[in-house]
Amino acid sequence: MPEINLKSRIQKLSSQEIAELRVDQAMRILEENANLMGDIEAQLFDAIESLGRARIEVDQLKSLKNTIIEQSRALKAVINSG
Repeated sequence: MPEINLKSRIQKLSSQEIAELRVDQAMRILEENANLMGDIEAQLFDAIESLGRARIEVDQLKSLKNTIIEQSRALKAVINSG
């Protein structure tokens, strides 16, 4: 899903501006907000999924790093005793 510039789609209205809206304007903004919420939910889902994959990758890389450190220590011990 392409990234959506959500900030440009949000209408920040004061309570006075909201009170001055006509019914049809309020209904249109409410519909736009509902659509925006759907887009936000989709982007949140994608971001959470990406974060989960990144965490798995970090854990795998940490494990690999620890394996290399342990192996290097053992190899240095062999070299020093040899």
